[in-house]
Amino acid sequence: MGSRAQREAWLHAVLHTGNPGDVAFYRRVCAGARRVLEIGCGGGRVLLALARAGHEVTGVELHRGLLARLRRALRDEEPAVRARVRLVAGDAARIDLDERFERVLAPYNMLYCLLDDDALHAVLRRAERHLAPGGRFVFDVYCPARIDPGEAARLEGLAGEPHHVVSFEADGAFVDVFESDTWDPRRQRIDATYHYAIRRGDRVERAVQTIPQRYLYPEQLERALEAAGLVLVERHGDFDGAPFDPDEGLFVGVAARRDDTR
Repeated sequence: MGSRAQREAWLHAVLHTGNPGDVAFYRRVCAGARRVLEIGCGGGRVLLALARAGHEVTGVELHRGLLARLRRALRDEEPAVRARVRLVAGDAARIDLDERFERVLAPYNMLYCLLDDDALHAVLRRAERHLAPGGRFVFDVYCPARIDPGEAARLEGLAGEPHHVVSFEADGAFVDVFESDTWDPRRQRIDATYHYAIRRGDRVERAVQTIPQRYLYPEQLERALEAAGLVLVERHGDFDGAPFDPDEGLFVGVAARRDDTR
C-alpha cells in the first residue's frame, strides 16, 4: 500500500467518515462566504464539498499522507473546482497566511487532536487572527461523559481488550476493524488503537494505528475560545439545530471575534 503515511491516510479516510449531516451543515453555515479556511482538512471530505459549492477554500493539514491523498482526489475534480482550492502543508498552530476569511472551520473533533493547552490556545488564536470582520469560526466536537474523581483514578491507564468495531469494503479490499482504548480521565485523554485486517484476495495485511485525543468539557472549550478573543454566538446539540446538552451528544459551535460582538 506504499508508505506508512499513505497507509495511515487510507485507513483514516475509509474509517473516519464524519457524522451524519455534518457536510450539509458546513455547506449551510458557509452560505454567503466567499473565502473559507479549514484547519486540519484531512483528506478533504468537507473541503471538497465546499469547493464544489463555489467557495474559495484553503485547507491546512499537517499529515503528509492525508495531504497527498487530497491532492490525488483533486485531480478527479472539474478544473473550476481545482482552481478554488489551495492546500497548505503545516501546523495549524503556526500558520500565518496574511489574509482573512469569512469562515474558519474545525470540523469533526479536530480540536480534540490538540493534546495540550498550548496547542489548543495557539490554534484558536490563529483562527481568530485569520477571521475577517463579521466572520465566523465554526466547529463540532462530541460532549464527553463526566466522571467523578474516584472513578477517574480507577480507570487511569486501563486498556480495554480489542473489540470489533466495523467491517466494510473499500477500494477493492475487505477490512475488519477492532479497537482498544487506553483512557486517562485525569488528563482527559483517550488513545484509540485500531487493529486492521485488510484482505485482498488470499492476502491479508495487518496494521495498527493509534489516534490520541484530548477531549474537553464544554465549559473548558468556551473558556479557551474566550481567551483567544472568540465569543460563542450559537451552540447546538446536532447539525440540525437541536438544543445543546453539555452532558451528551455533540457540541456544534459558531463563534465570532470579540470585536464584532461589541
